[in-house]
Amino acid sequence: MKANPRDQAGHLKNNVTLDQALEGYGFRTDESVTRESLTLTASYQLVDQKTGDVVLQDEVRAIQAYDVVQSDFANFSTQQDAEARTALQIAELLTARLGLYFKSEN
Repeated sequence: MKANPRDQAGHLKNNVTLDQALEGYGFRTDESVTRESLTLTASYQLVDQKTGDVVLQDEVRAIQAYDVVQSDFANFSTQQDAEARTALQIAELLTARLGLYFKSEN
């Protein structure tokens, strides 16, 4: 029998590992990149701190693509914006997955 997540909530720990990858594609004739894709992956485990058991384990991923232009400042700003958007998407996905876990075990 599974323990009720609501009973476990006070002693659960969420371990999250983030991995970010940047990939260029879409090349000009001089072989410079015209488009980049930023991928943020979050691997997470919900661990019962009393027993050490992993009660939930999964991975979520967010991808943002953007154009690369001739301006270094514009590229820097665009990449920062893509990083912020992927982080927000990861937070929303984690919140939804954890919410489903706790709701489904009622």
